[in-house]
Amino acid sequence: MSAPGKAADPRMAQAQAAFRAGRLPQALVLLDALLRDVPEHTAAWNLAGVVCHVQRQYAAAIRYFQRALELQPSPGVLVNLGFALQKDGQPEAALQAYALAAQRDPRLALAWQKQAGLHEELGQREAALACYQHAVSVDPTDLKSLGDGLYLRRHLADWEPDGALTPAQLLAALATATRSDFSPGLLLSLPEASPAAHRAAGQLFARSQWGALLDAPPLAASARAQPGPHMTAPTWRCSPTPTVPRQRTTLHAPPWWPQWTSSWTSMRWTTAPPRSASATTASTCWWT
Repeated sequence: MSAPGKAADPRMAQAQAAFRAGRLPQALVLLDALLRDVPEHTAAWNLAGVVCHVQRQYAAAIRYFQRALELQPSPGVLVNLGFALQKDGQPEAALQAYALAAQRDPRLALAWQKQAGLHEELGQREAALACYQHAVSVDPTDLKSLGDGLYLRRHLADWEPDGALTPAQLLAALATATRSDFSPGLLLSLPEASPAAHRAAGQLFARSQWGALLDAPPLAASARAQPGPHMTAPTWRCSPTPTVPRQRTTLHAPPWWPQWTSSWTSMRWTTAPPRSASATTASTCWWT
């Protein structure tokens, strides 16, 4: 997806490293500089769109993806464009992009998965279920399509054991998966899932989404009270002084907070930048 006949530009590798480390503004600066010098670098246009999407700058992401598609029509980038259009409040245009991606590459499970999610969001449950089934027929290890599709079957009161999406399929896929974008809470709707399966699914999901944080050392060693001359037993007393009311603290999700979605970035799955103590995203997979 890079410019034909051009040597690999080190700024692309630097931008990819910054993206994965969660340094999104730095990644975008590197990509914009690269695109000024090499405007036909398709992969850079696509990755810049992904960076903007992660920062919820959907209009800018759409422009980057459209430019990448002008240079090289790619089913994966079409899925990225559809995802940005969906987030930008343009569901019909998003469905068209997903459908075109699936038409150009019928074995691109992500295109079917995205269509299914949007159909479900629009209340078109039967169409969503059909797309989930197609995604799983293309990729039996697609945990998100398996889980969301099976949950939708149960929501539609479809308990037939020979359906296209079954608990056995999901549990078998979870047992062999190395990463997961499937929310383990959905297993609560499956009586077939054992406590061990719940625990394993939760651990796999946590490792996939927050591996960088889980591997990081603690911010500080836990403090331990030391005995000393000033330690006294606590006492309780009533006081007529009015109590100062507590202040409410509102927690705002950072822009990289998990959306449990997928996108497309090069010729491999790319989870949105691994989170660091200050940085980035989610079970968002892009095609980069």
